[in-house]
Amino acid sequence: MLNRPDAVPAFFLGPDEADWRDEIAAAVPSALFPEQRQDIWGEGFSPLRAIALGQCLSLAVSNDCGTGHMLAAADCPLISLFGPTEAEKFKPITAGGCQVIHALDFGDSVDMDAIPVRPVLDAVLQKLLLFAPGLKTISLSGNHITGTIPSFIRSFVVLEVLCLDANRIEGTIPGGLEKLEHLECLFLGGNQLSLPHDVTPSFTQLVLSFASTRATDVIVVFSVVS
Repeated sequence: MLNRPDAVPAFFLGPDEADWRDEIAAAVPSALFPEQRQDIWGEGFSPLRAIALGQCLSLAVSNDCGTGHMLAAADCPLISLFGPTEAEKFKPITAGGCQVIHALDFGDSVDMDAIPVRPVLDAVLQKLLLFAPGLKTISLSGNHITGTIPSFIRSFVVLEVLCLDANRIEGTIPGGLEKLEHLECLFLGGNQLSLPHDVTPSFTQLVLSFASTRATDVIVVFSVVS
């Protein structure tokens, strides 16, 4: 979940995905489902409505489908996930820019399930730095994220809460996080992480709690000196 004061996540579900709503709403309570607002629109789906709603988005992630092209028509910045279809031929065109992530970039499978979470996450965060830099909360707990913590995370200068716990992240916690003046909570437990040897954070409180028997599973909670 990626939050800023004036933004919430929205899921555009078509007729074939409408029964996903309850499961998604349970996992993301703040989510909106604009296409399912029959109290406003009545029954049925409209491409023009999807385009109009797309103009309210800071960023969209879509598989290769009609909805992705409708959001592109709204000039929404877009990350487009491709499986068996040819990206060069069917890639959406949008003034906001479209970044393609193709299953074949990660092996021989054309199934979109072959696309790892991490490259999509990195693409989302990098685009949000351009189009929605005012994020205050990034909560990505339990998303099977691998690799290291991206160093550019410290570029979200008004970030208050960062939750990356219960993933598969390795390496050293990147330096510079202690310089985020608004950061209050950093949750990193359930990973394979260690603090940098030369870290000298200016915190009034620094609590290290180990989430398991592995000494590198770190949860850090702190408040920054004003």
